[in-house]
Amino acid sequence: MNNYNYINPATQPNPAEQQTYQTQQLMAQPPNIISTKDHLYLKDALSWTLTTSKKYNFYAHNCTDPEIRHVFMQLGQIHQRQYQALLNHTYPQYNAQQVDRPTY
Repeated sequence: MNNYNYINPATQPNPAEQQTYQTQQLMAQPPNIISTKDHLYLKDALSWTLTTSKKYNFYAHNCTDPEIRHVFMQLGQIHQRQYQALLNHTYPQYNAQQVDRPTY
């Protein structure tokens, strides 16, 4: 028996469940509050993205090869933009006011 072609029926989606997923509608706008679990995940994601951006910037400033330095700078900028987008979505009240944002 070829194990690569075997499909376990226990792992296949139930047709009734699959139909339920297809008929659910998307929210028009996000809820006003989020769960503690979601908040902690967003906080972690902000931290990971900011740390990655800082690391790439550090690598770029300490690299002697100009081509590799350029790649590290681009990667740092990508992660900085992702951090900024996450921050803007997570804390929209800070978009209108130019005040200090929380740091992670």
